[in-house]
Amino acid sequence: MKELGVQLWLDDFGTGHSSVEHLLRFPLDGLKVPATFIDPLSFDKRARAITKSMIDLAHDLGMKVIAEGIEHREQLEFLRTMGCDYIQGFLNSRPMPLEDFQKVLDTQSGVTAKPRGRETDPVRPSSSAAPRGSRNRGAGRGRASRSS
Repeated sequence: MKELGVQLWLDDFGTGHSSVEHLLRFPLDGLKVPATFIDPLSFDKRARAITKSMIDLAHDLGMKVIAEGIEHREQLEFLRTMGCDYIQGFLNSRPMPLEDFQKVLDTQSGVTAKPRGRETDPVRPSSSAAPRGSRNRGAGRGRASRSS
């Protein structure tokens, strides 16, 4: 799977069935620290110690870390100080429709990105695919066409 670019992350690390034993059994790329540890960071010394330990453990094992449920600047600052690799949560943005997200990306990058559709779907050939038996066999097979 790794050769295909697939990554394996352990979600909700430290809760429920997400056991430390999984760190030995699976070739993980990263851990996701659940919001249950992130929510009390600003007032709970134990939550800070556990979160710091999770980040250190993941890094010591060569993995990346995503912290979930970031809603406050203090949480972000703590996680930055601890070396957390990625964050997700309402501090960045509330959920939004794809069209609104595309506008945010366009505004921040200054480049208008085209949403993926059937013409770039790797499962279905594009409408501009070469007919069967043509000399240009690789054309249109799940690749986005380049325009100059």
